[in-house]
Amino acid sequence: MNQEQRLSLCPNKAAPVLSALANKKRLEILVALNGHSKPVGSIAKEVGLGQSALSQHLKILKQQRLVKNEREAQQVYYSIDPEYGSVIMDSLAVLFQQER
Repeated sequence: MNQEQRLSLCPNKAAPVLSALANKKRLEILVALNGHSKPVGSIAKEVGLGQSALSQHLKILKQQRLVKNEREAQQVYYSIDPEYGSVIMDSLAVLFQQER
């Protein structure tokens, strides 16, 4: 990113996304979905949340275009939004990758 691109960062657009990412459970949800499409029940078990709490977190992530959902019969599957969420996940991986 060059200096001109850095200067064009819009705080009004960045703040809600960063706010969504500032919650540990929402980050756990994103990690659980990274590279996978999963039903709500599976995500809930993986991150240790009830479906009601998970639904609220997924709503926030979806509003910020970090995740998307698809309905198949009675199941709703969530995945990382490929247009926007994957860019954010790639950036997070570079900045905060686990020490080996």
